[in-house]
This record gives sequence, C-alpha cells and structure tokens, in this order.
Amino acid sequence: IGTNIFWNGAMAGLFGGVGGVLVYVIPFFIIIEILQDSGYLPRAAFMMDKFMHQVGVHGKAIIPLILGLGC
Repeated sequence: IGTNIFWNGAMAGLFGGVGGVLVYVIPFFIIIEILQDSGYLPRAAFMMDKFMHQVGVHGKAIIPLILGLGC
C-alpha cells in the first residue's frame, strides 16, 4: 500500500506541475509567434534601437525584455 500512495502522489505532483506550467506557456509562445510572424517584434527592435544604444545594448535586446514581461 505504501508504493501505491507514493506512485499516486508522484503522478499527481508531476501532472499538476506540468499542467500548471503548460497552461501559461503554450498561449504565451503562441502570442510571441504571432508577433514575430506579423513583423511586430523586428519593428519594435528597430524602433527601440536608438534608445537601447543609449542604455548600452543593441536594439534586439528589447525582444528578451518583452519576453521577460511574461514572467
């Protein structure tokens, strides 16, 4: 009976953890892919290039900053 309790707890934890993450990750990546395919992210990188150079990074660094807002 001890193995059954461990197995059920491990599976519930695994499926609960993976399911809890996938609920947010899948729509997030779908939205980012739509933004990438529509050309918005390259345009945003180009528009932010001057400001980002003043900060000391390249304009393409805006994309990880946008991705970081998902967290």
